[in-house]
Amino acid sequence: MGEFPDKYDYSKSQISSPLSDDIEQVKAEKRRELRKVKKEKDKIRKQEDDKRRAEEDEKDRFLRLSDREKRAVAAELRLMAQATRHGGPKPVISRCFLCASDISGQVPFEYDGNRFCTMTCLKAHRMKSKMQLK
Repeated sequence: MGEFPDKYDYSKSQISSPLSDDIEQVKAEKRRELRKVKKEKDKIRKQEDDKRRAEEDEKDRFLRLSDREKRAVAAELRLMAQATRHGGPKPVISRCFLCASDISGQVPFEYDGNRFCTMTCLKAHRMKSKMQLK
């Protein structure tokens, strides 16, 4: 009807008038807003899922530790809590062997008697040691 206004008798077929550009722009704007809101909700949901998944992974990793390692982690947490209660700086109990970042309170990755903060550090150390052996 917008392109061919005189071609047919639109009133007999009860076809409404063509949409104006303003109405089309308003509808397009509403669609964009709805997409934006949906994208924001998905982003928030994804962050919550990632947080929940990380918590579950940490719990599983802790459950796989031996009793001795669990007691060691608990002792580290007590020391950190005690230091923060007294207002002192947070004590660094354990550091990554490769990057020296603080891994106190975390369950470290261990390889060849060394502790690492992430698998990336562990892999980098292994690759570095392989190159030194050659």
